[in-house]
Amino acid sequence: SMGVIAYEMLTGRRPFNIESLEGNAYINLYEMQKAGARISPKQLRPGLSDETNKLIVQSLAINPKNRSSSAEEFGNKLYKALVETVVVPQTKVKPVLPKAIVLIVLIVLIVLIVLVLLLAAGTLAGKFLLNSTPIVVTPSTNAKIVNNLSYSVELSEFRNGKRQEPSVITGITIVVHDRDRVWFNVSSKNAGYIYLINESPKPLDNDIPKYNIIFPVDKENNQLLANEEIKLPNKDQAVEATGAKGLETFWIIWAKNQITDLEDLRSLPNPQDGGVVQGPSKVMFIKELLEKYSNEEAVKVKEDKKAKRMQASSIENTIVMLLEIDHR
Repeated sequence: SMGVIAYEMLTGRRPFNIESLEGNAYINLYEMQKAGARISPKQLRPGLSDETNKLIVQSLAINPKNRSSSAEEFGNKLYKALVETVVVPQTKVKPVLPKAIVLIVLIVLIVLIVLVLLLAAGTLAGKFLLNSTPIVVTPSTNAKIVNNLSYSVELSEFRNGKRQEPSVITGITIVVHDRDRVWFNVSSKNAGYIYLINESPKPLDNDIPKYNIIFPVDKENNQLLANEEIKLPNKDQAVEATGAKGLETFWIIWAKNQITDLEDLRSLPNPQDGGVVQGPSKVMFIKELLEKYSNEEAVKVKEDKKAKRMQASSIENTIVMLLEIDHR
């Protein structure tokens, strides 16, 4: 096709006159191309060099072996031949091809060469993409894991001297009356360890918070498997309202690993200590732990009303959720 363009640009006509074809145009055009151009470029423009004429005639050959191996090779050879074109002696020596025409021809040929190269590169790129192994993006090892903790509340009301069947409720504040019983159904998508601490509305001396260890007690297993649910304090024992009025706070704690300072308090729920944490250092440890992992920056809490659960998520390895019981 570049040979046809070069022929027409240099002579002002096409190498094959398709308007003269009769019958089956495709067959006749093939025969015409097979026979070659009847009129060479040099016959129409005598000032062309033999090399230029030879290159264009070869480029019109129907057999690819007789043509240049690539568009780039043909363009380079034609450029060199055009620049070295021999001018036919005339009364006044002038270039056969005005410089402007030579420049236009060269520009067109260069553009065609670039297009051919781009198409070839696109074809190779397509083959590479089709044959190459898909790139698998693996998660970064530095990506932080989001931990989860959730709970629902089972409330068994005591009304008119009768114990009612437990019902599942949700919320941060639960209203109870005398002799009502409460359980906490706790679960997590992440394996870890569970602790339940009660904070009395009445502090110890010097306004030191009064914490009571509710779970775990003694040798109770507080390990929580992923997606497992446990009932706190336990399935046979509930938190029962005793008639006292006021707001009582419970803290549900999930930790990826055991918290040694809390594990050491397992023995406190006994007749002598009553589960109360004594000693300023122990109390301050719990206070700081609760404050650090329950604030809004550390943990995000939302209510799932459809599932009737409170949901918490955090990138920390410890999650603390607060639950209030309002004694009426």
